[in-house]
Amino acid sequence: MISQPEIQQPTRGAFEDLRRGLSIADLKANVISQTTELPLSISNGTKTPHAPSSNTAADDVPELQTVLLLYQPKTRYALTPKHPVPEIRSEKNELLIKIEYIGLNPIDWKSSDFGWGIPTLPYISGRDFLGTVVRSSAPSRPIGSTVLAVSTDYRDVRKSAYQHYAVSAAHTVCSLPLSGQSGLVDPSHASLGVAFTAAVLALGVCLGVDFSSSGASGFDFLHLLRSGTPASSIPTDVRAECLHGISEAERARPGDWIAIWGGGTTTALMLTQLAKAAGLWVALVGDAKKHGGRVSQRGGGLAAPDLMIDCWDEERAVDVLRGVAGGRLRLAVDTVSKETAGKLAEALTSEGGERVHLVGLSGAPKNVREGVFVHTVPIKVFHEVEAVGLQTMDWLASLLREGKLVTPEVEVVEGGLRSVNGALDRMRKNEVPGKRLVVRL
Repeated sequence: MISQPEIQQPTRGAFEDLRRGLSIADLKANVISQTTELPLSISNGTKTPHAPSSNTAADDVPELQTVLLLYQPKTRYALTPKHPVPEIRSEKNELLIKIEYIGLNPIDWKSSDFGWGIPTLPYISGRDFLGTVVRSSAPSRPIGSTVLAVSTDYRDVRKSAYQHYAVSAAHTVCSLPLSGQSGLVDPSHASLGVAFTAAVLALGVCLGVDFSSSGASGFDFLHLLRSGTPASSIPTDVRAECLHGISEAERARPGDWIAIWGGGTTTALMLTQLAKAAGLWVALVGDAKKHGGRVSQRGGGLAAPDLMIDCWDEERAVDVLRGVAGGRLRLAVDTVSKETAGKLAEALTSEGGERVHLVGLSGAPKNVREGVFVHTVPIKVFHEVEAVGLQTMDWLASLLREGKLVTPEVEVVEGGLRSVNGALDRMRKNEVPGKRLVVRL
């Protein structure tokens, strides 16, 4: 067992208000500090380490595994053994995946610090993971497939990443190509899922970008949702955004400018490439000192914005944005905060009183002026409307297979699940700007 001092270790910064009065009994945890965290196979009542294998057969899957659990907000994730391996519930479209890499997202540390997106406790977190299908009820995702799983369905902890085995719906995973002659998986793909999904929904649904002419199997999200999907199939809390958020006349068109705030984020990298592929001009606001050189050079084409604006003088950034589109900047996406989203709202301009459109991926600004329509990304349609998820993942697979998507720079963190807390600390302190951390299990 882990010692109580390890639970209550002194902390600084984001952990200043860590709850230090908790006991092991309070957390109800069988937390461990062990030399191995491999799942345990059960055979005749004897527990033996389950050795990793890229060709794990269905009958080799253990009954128990080690997971990371969050028992209470403002505490660390706890390494916890003897946790059941999740079971497939759907006979038609669910997979069990043996996880090889976990992509860390900012929400992972914000959840533990602020209690965001935690429907129940104890909770398993993690949204992006890459691994091998070991059980499948979907012919399109056979056993042995290497896949990227996108867990936007955060209420179902079977689908969370901080464990050795997780369940995914077949339409929320992307079949991955192997890298060149090595036949190995590319760890950078583990960092793509949530960022790509949020980017395509922000552009395709909220702003009405039509990707059907952008090549590599792109499609028109609004046409799919408004003409190809029964309204009753769209979750009620996002139905208005999907069906009425932007009119046909207001949709983004080739030649329009779009402003994106958050130059160092993976989501901004996805937004830039997708917008440019659809014929939009991109003005990217970010820290030019930290990210300017890399942003302007990455990919040499679609991954680089048409204009990079330094964010350090926000008022000047707003003035530049107002001028760059000749007084007609009507589309914007923020990836940073509700405060920077508010700055983007100030920069939006239009002619003839037409509405302008802002997507706040990290919060909606308050008190925007009349005529600014603030959108919330309907992320739920990805996992609840099967056709949306399936076409999104098939499109991502095509982009990766054809080399048409620049992936973020990543740092692979060794040490398995026990290394996650330390990696999240580095993210809290902004010690890895412009890169993503990927944990190898």
